[in-house]
Amino acid sequence: MLLLHGCILCGEKHPLKIHAYVTRKVRSRAEENIEIIIIVIYCENAKKHGKQYTKRLLPHFVIPECNIDLENVLQYIVLHPDGSVDFDDASQMLGTQDIRTIDKHIARAMEIIKKTNLTASELLSRLPGFATLPAPEGKLPIEYLEDQADELFDAAERMIGGRSDFIMPIQYVHIVYTFEKARNPLLVPSNRVFHALLFNDTS
Repeated sequence: MLLLHGCILCGEKHPLKIHAYVTRKVRSRAEENIEIIIIVIYCENAKKHGKQYTKRLLPHFVIPECNIDLENVLQYIVLHPDGSVDFDDASQMLGTQDIRTIDKHIARAMEIIKKTNLTASELLSRLPGFATLPAPEGKLPIEYLEDQADELFDAAERMIGGRSDFIMPIQYVHIVYTFEKARNPLLVPSNRVFHALLFNDTS
């Protein structure tokens, strides 16, 4: 989805080239590292201009440069939406006994959720007549994100006049996480990626 509005490495539209398939480990709740395979893309244009020319495309449950499962982190936050740390719950759900790791991932995810809410609000505000910005009053960040995901889904169905695929909140969070953790700035704005994901827009 990060390629629908142009290459994230050069900003231009061109066919996707796969550079390699590499392995990556993701932590299970049982504190085991499970090996998965991910795709590495390659951009000739970026290489010609001396820019970063390869990029790993991670599935939505993988946190960049980390083996903790993002899905598990968000499921923990759904249970503890204020971001408080319950060590027993967190260690069981994240698959780690290290309190520093637990604190870091919960705090970081809360920060990313807030940034995701801002990007989602920006997109909703650009869909007048099709979307209504949910009221944030009294809502904790993860609760507000769930409201915005629902409204984005409804807006997509209104715009296309038919059924649309529901985009889970974690998928929006993963996009923002990817932009935040990128070592070099990605050349497609995150709100355009949200739009492409929501509307399956390849134009």
